Amino acid sequence: MNGVTWPSLTHLSLSHTVKTSDADLAIIVDKWSSSLRSLVLTGCYRLTDVGMQTVCSRLPMLTKLDVAGCKGLTKASLQHITKLRRLKRLSLAGLSDMLSGMEPQAIADMFSYLSFIDLSGCAVGPARFCPQVVIRT
Repeated sequence: MNGVTWPSLTHLSLSHTVKTSDADLAIIVDKWSSSLRSLVLTGCYRLTDVGMQTVCSRLPMLTKLDVAGCKGLTKASLQHITKLRRLKRLSLAGLSDMLSGMEPQAIADMFSYLSFIDLSGCAVGPARFCPQVVIRT
């Protein structure tokens, strides 16, 4: 994407671009750090906590982040994501390993500023919350 220019790009979806790495994400983030508000990374399984740290430190204006199915992310990424204080919509669908052992209230406390969170397919808290949890406020 080095030669691509969309100076006003506000939404970028890289869903299921399975070759997208942390290094690729760093290039993308640098290119659109001033305009990007929505980033969809669904199924980008090569992304790790390093890439998420890059996203969260360089894209503080994000209002939507979708990392559903990004199996390379761990609990460390949650701490990075909590720094995105303008975030309104978050998808962590299918990330049971990342959320293992967490109760729904702990997640709600961590992300109290969100208006939407998707925890579909996550083994979170009591069985009544699984396999589909989509919370809207």
